[in-house]
Amino acid sequence: MGLKNIILFLGVILFLTACYKSFQGEFEISPEPYLSCFPGAYYRKAASSFDVWTGIEGIIILPEHAVDPSRFGSKGPLDNFSIYMGGRAGNQEVDAGVLWEITKDEFGNIDYNKRAYRPFWRVTSWNNAPAKEEYYWYPGDKIRIRVEVVSMGLLRLTVEDAKPQPVKSFSVEFSASQFGIGLTQQFKRVNAIDQSGNEGKPVQPTKAKVIGALWEEVFLLRGNKSYPFTPNRFTDMRCPDEIYFDIKTLNTNGGEAISIYGDSNAKD
Repeated sequence: MGLKNIILFLGVILFLTACYKSFQGEFEISPEPYLSCFPGAYYRKAASSFDVWTGIEGIIILPEHAVDPSRFGSKGPLDNFSIYMGGRAGNQEVDAGVLWEITKDEFGNIDYNKRAYRPFWRVTSWNNAPAKEEYYWYPGDKIRIRVEVVSMGLLRLTVEDAKPQPVKSFSVEFSASQFGIGLTQQFKRVNAIDQSGNEGKPVQPTKAKVIGALWEEVFLLRGNKSYPFTPNRFTDMRCPDEIYFDIKTLNTNGGEAISIYGDSNAKD
């Protein structure tokens, strides 16, 4: 075996050993100090390192919010509100959580005015939980959101009441081809004011706001172990600018209070 082959072989062994030790929790890869924003929305993202994480979960008290009365389209407000998790593996991005979404009345007719937080997930296409009362949550409700790797190429989203015996619970498994056990992948937590038809463009001025989202705890998952999602474990992204956010650390279990103001002058 030539010297180059020996060096290559040893490099592979060291890499596999590092991956194994990382998966066993013997050490962690640090998150990036900075990541670029993707334009189109006001959002706070906490993004983990690329490591052999297997998921993320958290408990949040859903926030109050207000729309900008001057920004309405034919189907309602042009600003919307979402709270979600998900992540990135290779070139594949996953969003999964809850969105302030339309509901349906008892006759199955869409109600664009009466809205609720409903589960959603997106990999290559957009998907929602059925528009049924058992999958509606409202400001002030305390819920648990969990996104985890089930097997190679398969993720599971769970949204449910944060109590020992949830009254409302939704769970779905969906394909995400580049995620898997033992692979290096990133997980995230996001609070956002989304803007209809504005993805990839500069944010539009708005007076919409989201006040008092309370993450009581958030944990990164690695197999059967969990790690508090504290600032040393994530890249803090406040997009498009930190002036639109009011964020406070609550505890050492990944807890945070987050408010977002489309009009930075409207902060309390």
